[in-house]
Amino acid sequence: MTLLIGGNAILLVTLLAATGFYGYVELRWSTLIVVTGLIVLFAPGLFQAWPSSLRDGRFGLVTLIAIQALALVTLAKIAAPAWANLS
Repeated sequence: MTLLIGGNAILLVTLLAATGFYGYVELRWSTLIVVTGLIVLFAPGLFQAWPSSLRDGRFGLVTLIAIQALALVTLAKIAAPAWANLS
């Protein structure tokens, strides 16, 4: 269980940093602020909408890890051209 929590935390921090960097590079400040506000406003509600049996246990952690890994892969495919132009 500790490994799942640690993996979830590492993926979450990586996803937040990569998404923030991509937003900083590609978006205007005003758009970045609005999008960040929408995420902060609606993400907890989406998480709370899950049944507690899925949210509070191993299955919930494995599901979150899978979703975060999928999001990182998708972000890497989308952001690769933008990040390649930085060098």
